[in-house]
Amino acid sequence: MSSHGSILSRLEASWKPGAIHYTLEAARGLEAAVAWYDEARPGLGRALLDEVASAEAAILRSPRAFRVVHRGTRRYLLRRFPFQLLFRQEREEIVIASS
Repeated sequence: MSSHGSILSRLEASWKPGAIHYTLEAARGLEAAVAWYDEARPGLGRALLDEVASAEAAILRSPRAFRVVHRGTRRYLLRRFPFQLLFRQEREEIVIASS
C-alpha cells in the first residue's frame, strides 16, 4: 500500500450526496496506479492524486462538458498521466465507474 493511506478509506470517509463516488473497481484501480507510480518514482503517486482531484473538481463543475463514450458514460482524460476517469451522472451524484 502507498504512503498516501488507503484510497478506499479516504473515498468511503468522504461519501456525501452531490459528490463524486467511486465504484470499488475504480477505487482499486486508482489505488494500484498510485502505488505503481510511487514505485516508479517517489512522489509521482501524489502527483497522480493531485491531478485526479483537479479532474474531480472539473467534473463536478460541469459534468456534461465531457464526451459521452458509451450509453451515458463520459470520459475525462488526465493531461499528465495516461489515465482516464469514466463516469456517470446519477441523480445528485457523479459515479466514477472506471479509472
